[in-house]
Parts: sequence; C-alpha cells; structure tokens
Amino acid sequence: MIAIEARTRELEMALGRLASAASVDYGMVIKQEAKYVTQHILKFTRPKQRKDGVQNMQADIRKLAVPLDYDYFNSRATQGGFYKSIAGYIRRRNTDKLNELFRLPNLASLSWLHGKVMLGSYQELAAKHIALRDRFGRIRANRPFAAYRKDFNTLIGNKEKVGLASRVGWHLAGWIPTAKATGAKYKKYAEKLANKAGVVTYDYTSKNPFIIARNLNVKIPRYQQIVVRPALSGRIAITQRKLQRVLAGHAVNLGFVRVKGDRLPPAATPPLLSA
Repeated sequence: MIAIEARTRELEMALGRLASAASVDYGMVIKQEAKYVTQHILKFTRPKQRKDGVQNMQADIRKLAVPLDYDYFNSRATQGGFYKSIAGYIRRRNTDKLNELFRLPNLASLSWLHGKVMLGSYQELAAKHIALRDRFGRIRANRPFAAYRKDFNTLIGNKEKVGLASRVGWHLAGWIPTAKATGAKYKKYAEKLANKAGVVTYDYTSKNPFIIARNLNVKIPRYQQIVVRPALSGRIAITQRKLQRVLAGHAVNLGFVRVKGDRLPPAATPPLLSA
C-alpha cells in the first residue's frame, strides 16, 4: 500500500500482473512504482522552494499585524505630530499609551494606525496568529492589529533560524522518509523536519512485498482527493498501458529494467494480492 488513508488494491493488482507478465521481481516493481507515486506527490505539495514558503508566511504575518519600529518613528520625530510620542512608547513598550493614542480621532497623517489594537507581547501576537488562520493555515484578510517589530520578527523567525520560518516545508517533510525508502528526489531544506513528520514501513524482498507510507503533517483540506488520489489513479493507468504492451510483446521500460519485447515469456497467472 502506498497511501495516506488510500486504498491501493487496484494499483497493487495491476503491478502484480505487470511483474508476472514481464517475469521480473515483484518487489522491485513495488519499489519503483512507490518512487513514481512519491515523486508525483512531492511535485504537487507546496511550497516548491523554501523561499516561496517564507515569503508566504511573512505576507500572512503582515496581514495579521502592522509592525511598529522605533527607528522609523524616531527618525521622523521632527515632523511633529505623534511621531515622537509613538517612538517613545515603542521604546518603553507602553502598550496602554499606544492603544489610547490609536483611538484618537485626530491622528492626522497617521490615519493608517487609527483604530488599530496594539498587541503587547510576542505571546499575544502568536496567539492571534493561531486563532485567525483559516482552514488552510493562512491569514486571508487584513486584521486591525499592530505589534512591536521585535515581536513580529520573533514570530517570523530572525534570520529564519527560529519561529515560523523554521517550519517551512512541514508538509513536504512528511514524505521524506518515503522518498528515502524509494529513491525519490526530495527538497533538502525540509529534511530537518522529517523525523517528526512521517513514517514508512516496507519490504521489497519477501514473497509479499509492500510499502506503507504515512504523512503525519498534512492538514490541507482535500489533500487526499487533490494530490494523493490523482497520483495513484495516474499510475494505475500507466501500469495498465505497460501491461498491455508487455502482453502484446512490445519492449517496456519498467524504470529499473527495460524488458525487451522479443524476449518476453508467455504471461503467467498474476499473484493474489491483498489490499
């Protein structure tokens, strides 16, 4: 079985018939097919590049809260208005004063801060992020919050070593144990998360070879229907076409070996496989 909650009896039966008809080792056919399925799933699991995931995450946090920086307001203090006051409140982390100021109707040129709610700590910001994510784990709408730049950077992950940036590739990481077991290529940046992300058990050498792969991280709605099932359905169709070519005496590339059509033996009875 090659799955996350997927039944693969149809694929297993097709592979069994193909291995029998081509007189090749069934365990090697299972391993090669698992590689193809894993590569398909990895191809359609986002993000493709780590930088894409980091950029998406940063954009989400900016939708959640406006980061307020002491240097920005202090450098504009000579312009009058509220710049100097805001700079001082930020430096002293005076959240109550900032919230009072943001409620003033005459905020003038700083109208983009009017009505914002200042979050007083990293913990508050992180809690809002968890509470306001949608079912895809994303922040979709701009929220009426502001946060201290230091807290903002901590949540994202300064220099991408901690915080949310360190978890980019979490969904991909769940397939890395399977990729290693099958020889499929995978994104190296997610490897450090793999030991917490997925499990795989397999046996390519027994009389009943198998592989069971599970991704413990995926919480993307309809991921099973959108990514996994199409991968299995596509491989069933390809396997059936290869089987027809083998039965017709044509040469077929099985990935690990090329079977020459002029040397194919008569097709044997396919083995009985379990789901």
